[in-house]
Amino acid sequence: MTIANGDTLVGFLVYGVDPDDGEHWLITFMIDHRFQGCGLARKALDAFLHRFDDEHPSAMLTLGHRPGNLVAAHLYETSGFAATGELIGGEIIRRRPPA
Repeated sequence: MTIANGDTLVGFLVYGVDPDDGEHWLITFMIDHRFQGCGLARKALDAFLHRFDDEHPSAMLTLGHRPGNLVAAHLYETSGFAATGELIGGEIIRRRPPA
């Protein structure tokens, strides 16, 4: 899924089902550094979650982020992703229950 601000591409996200655990994962979520701090990540994540919930109403969504990325941690926490206590590949794992 691409993320645009008007006609300008500013980021993208990738999600899917992990064949190892059968769970839906938000695999990659990136906003170009030139557009960070403008609220675009929040808007994009909210739009994605709304779409995800419509398409997968009973699915949990899992993601990972680097421990030092406090901005991402805050964004995910305030979007309903709770830390599980797991670390995979050095990343903090968070899950969001079905809507």
